Amino acid sequence: MRVLARQKGNKGLNGVAEVGGNL
Repeated sequence: MRVLARQKGNKGLNGVAEVGGNL
């Protein structure tokens, strides 16, 4: 899941939301 979060982070806000959720 962390890898996917990083890839989405490059795209934009969706990635930030994913990373924030993981943290």
